[in-house]
Amino acid sequence: MESTRRRGRARLVEAYLILNQILNQRNTVGRFPAWAFDSAVPVWHNVFVVDSVGPVKLSDQIADTLRAEIVAGEHREPGSLRLVPLAERLGVSTTPVREALAILERQGLVTGHVHRGFQVVELTPTDVADVFEMHAFIMRTLTERAVENLSGAELDELEKLDKQMWKAIRARDAVTARSVNHTIHQRINDAGESGLLVRFLRASAPFVNLNSELRSIRKADREVLGHAAIIDAIRAGDAATAGQLMYDHVMHNGAVAVARAEEAATRAAAE
Repeated sequence: MESTRRRGRARLVEAYLILNQILNQRNTVGRFPAWAFDSAVPVWHNVFVVDSVGPVKLSDQIADTLRAEIVAGEHREPGSLRLVPLAERLGVSTTPVREALAILERQGLVTGHVHRGFQVVELTPTDVADVFEMHAFIMRTLTERAVENLSGAELDELEKLDKQMWKAIRARDAVTARSVNHTIHQRINDAGESGLLVRFLRASAPFVNLNSELRSIRKADREVLGHAAIIDAIRAGDAATAGQLMYDHVMHNGAVAVARAEEAATRAAAE
């Protein structure tokens, strides 16, 4: 298990170093700011979902289903990821299930064992922090590049979406809030015009918990959790500020995710 974790982290570090070379940036991202660890500040939405391009294969659909179940805490017990039982439950042959598990193994979520099927790889709080740092780095760059590409009309639409998101939050409508949030980030990412960076996001997105709880949000936290300040900076043509605000936005969510991972690790150790 430990060797699998090391391989997974090595892939993340390698990807991070490649990104630094590609973007010709000497300064790596810093660790989480102290304010981000305020336990009273919630995280609820996933900012890292990236739409797939083109027709979705059956194996990809199955991988999506199993991935969502894994990040929801299922399949932790040995033997729960065997081909035949999974195929019977999903109503498909074993071939797409095998392909789906191979996808998850390449992504570092599961590891295969001869005669024992696949087992979920447990991520440490450090693993979670690494992923969020890489996402913050990528999304800051995409946001900086998007400044030159987003029109006034497109920014107006982003503002409307942000207000719609907050309306859904106040109504405790987590499904709508997440969906709208996803749309906002997708449009900004697309405007960054870098298929390579988006692929990096897609490759590491499975490590991010998609089931963060929707909690009450203090008015003072809106600047970090919302998108209004980011949109304002983009409209002003201030790429540096827009990128930094996006970076803080992602790192804030990462800090809470790390805290949740640490709590889960503590509970597991006590069992």
